[in-house]
Amino acid sequence: MLARQLLRAGNLRHTSRVFSSSQVTPPAPSQSPLEAAYKKYVVDAKPWEKPVIPVMVTEGPERDEKNFPRPTIKLHADPCRFLFIPESWFDMLYNKLGVTGPYTLGGGYIMYLFSKEIWVMDHDLPYVACLFTVLAGTYYKYGDLIARYFIDNMEREENIMKNWKLKNMQAHEDNIKMFEKEIWRSESQKEIFVAKKENVLMQLEAEYRRRANEVYQQVKRRLDYQLQIQTIDRRIAHKHMVNWIIDNVKKSITPQQEKESLKKCFADLQSLAAKA
Repeated sequence: MLARQLLRAGNLRHTSRVFSSSQVTPPAPSQSPLEAAYKKYVVDAKPWEKPVIPVMVTEGPERDEKNFPRPTIKLHADPCRFLFIPESWFDMLYNKLGVTGPYTLGGGYIMYLFSKEIWVMDHDLPYVACLFTVLAGTYYKYGDLIARYFIDNMEREENIMKNWKLKNMQAHEDNIKMFEKEIWRSESQKEIFVAKKENVLMQLEAEYRRRANEVYQQVKRRLDYQLQIQTIDRRIAHKHMVNWIIDNVKKSITPQQEKESLKKCFADLQSLAAKA
């Protein structure tokens, strides 16, 4: 804080000697896309849109966060005059004493201490004056360098913390993308389930048709077997009937009938030969 006040006071010393009650607002640092997204979706988001962040300390329902908010660390020190007098004191006395009132009040208070000998002017007082003179000379000559040294260290630590925060935010974003990808992958399980169900139905249909074909083949084999049996029975019966008829016919023909039939055959052949 002292380094920032030294640097701010040193910059004002080169521009003007007049102390102003207005605060110099530092330029807003450029934000990365990640910081802008964090500010948009977390810091500036509406209450019902903000993500629920778990609080480590358990608080009761009567906690008034509006009138008694959580303490935060200031990024910049409050403006001061003379390196150690807060600007808020001058603002508080402005309406009552005006612009020069605080200086008159301070000088009058010092004179009061001297006049009442509350602050005794002994032989050590010149050392105090020399000390303030040395401090003032050191401030005017080396104040900027000292302030820049402390500010550089502070900015280095701030950059380390900022990089740590950005790395964590990036890691969380990567986790969110990974989870979103897993959710997208899990949505495909519905299609995979439908495909597997259709696969099972096709397998059942194929197995049903295979078994139906097997039943058809078995029935066809049995029917063919019965048909072959009936065919063989008919052939055997036909052959047996033919043999029985031939045997009976042969048995019914006498030797005399054979001779007569032979003679008639020869006579028919001779008559045919004569005609030819």
